Amino acid sequence: MNMKTFKDNHYLFEKISPNGIHTFSSPDKFIAHWHKLGEILYILPSETDIAIPAKVIAANITYEICPGDIIFIPSEQIHEIPDGCKGKLLGLQYDTDILSSHAEFLPYLSRFGHIALLKNSDQTELTSNLIAKFEEIRALNSRNVRFKGIKAVSILCEAFMMIADYIDDKYSSDDSTSVSPSAILAINRVCEYVRENLTKDLSLENAALHVGFCSSYLSRTFKQVLGISYTEYVNKCKVSLAISLMTSDDHSITEICYLSGFNSISTFNRVFLNVTGMTPGKFRTYNVT
Repeated sequence: MNMKTFKDNHYLFEKISPNGIHTFSSPDKFIAHWHKLGEILYILPSETDIAIPAKVIAANITYEICPGDIIFIPSEQIHEIPDGCKGKLLGLQYDTDILSSHAEFLPYLSRFGHIALLKNSDQTELTSNLIAKFEEIRALNSRNVRFKGIKAVSILCEAFMMIADYIDDKYSSDDSTSVSPSAILAINRVCEYVRENLTKDLSLENAALHVGFCSSYLSRTFKQVLGISYTEYVNKCKVSLAISLMTSDDHSITEICYLSGFNSISTFNRVFLNVTGMTPGKFRTYNVT
C-alpha cells in the first residue's frame, strides 16, 4: 500500500490482512488523505504519561485524542494527523462491506457515521470495552492461527454491536425502531438494487416496484431505517463509485461523471461537492490508495 507522507513518516502497518481489517500504529504526522476503508483511531487507556493529546483533523474538524478516547473516520472522508503522539495513536482500517453485508446493521449504518469521537471521560466502560476488542484484533493479526480472519471479523462485529446498543440508548426516541424486520430486509434489497444499477434509472418509483412497495411508503420507511432520504442514498452511492474510479488515472473526471451514473458534468460537480465538500478534481488529489 503506497502512501504519500511527510518526509519519512508513514503508517506502520503491522499486518495487511486478507479479511479486510488492517491494524497499524500512526506516525507522528500524516498528510490529508482519503481511502475506501473505514478507520478507527485510539490511544490505549494505559498511556497516561501523554502530556499533549494527539490531534486528528477529519471533515475540517480538529479532534484531540487522549488516552482511552476513540475516533471513527468513515470511508472516503478526508482526514489528517498533525500530531500522532509519536506512534502512541493506534488504529485499524476495515472494509465497510463487513457491516453493510449484515441486514441487522442496516438501521445503524448512517448513525455509525455520525459518531466521530467517543471520549473515555464520558463513556469509560464503552470505550474501554471497544479498545479491548480492537486490541484483540491487533493480537490476532500478529499471530498465525486458524480462522483468524473469521475471528477478526466476528470481533469487529461485536464492537459495532456495542456501538449499536449505545446508539439505541442515546437515540431511544428515534422512530426507526418501529420498522418491522421484514421492512428492514426490503430496504436492504433496495440498497442492493441501487448499488447494482447505478448507471440505470433509479427513480423512487422503480425502486418501490422492485420490492413491491408504493413509492410514498418506501420513501418514508427508507428515511426511518437509514436516516437519509432515498435520493441522498443514491447520490452517495454514485459519488462512492466515482471515488472508486478516482483511485487510478485510467479515466478523466468527465469520463468518471458518466461511468458513475450522472447525466451531466454540472449535476456531477454539484452532487459531489454537496456530498464531499469539494470538487471532484480537488478531491482526487488527496487519494493515497
